[in-house]
Amino acid sequence: PWSGDMAFPGGKMDATDANIYHTALRELREEIGLDAGHLAPLGRISDQLTKTHSGLRPMVISAFTFELQLNVDFVLNHEVAETLWVPIKHFELPANRESMQWKARGVSLTVPCYWYKSRRIWGLTLRMIDEFTK
Repeated sequence: PWSGDMAFPGGKMDATDANIYHTALRELREEIGLDAGHLAPLGRISDQLTKTHSGLRPMVISAFTFELQLNVDFVLNHEVAETLWVPIKHFELPANRESMQWKARGVSLTVPCYWYKSRRIWGLTLRMIDEFTK
């Protein structure tokens, strides 16, 4: 539901997924062509509670972290416009953190964000990065 925003690969759990970890691996393969054999699991980030864009239902985002073991050529599906590697150090430097105005349903909020190569990183993606880098 966040089309156009920078995000990690992801999607809903299917009946064919043994568990949410297998969902994450399947989504990596489907969205960017990344197979589990290229990855070393690092851990799991805390589940993030959010709402669907309709605001009618809660949604839980479960995220896992991996280290890429080999150089790969990503194969992007129709859901992904591009991949972008951002050095972890970028998120550890306080000078790279900024604020932005987010407007929804007539309300304007000041929220934290990062800018990297003219791309804005905010919201759920920022929350996951913050947990990983702290």
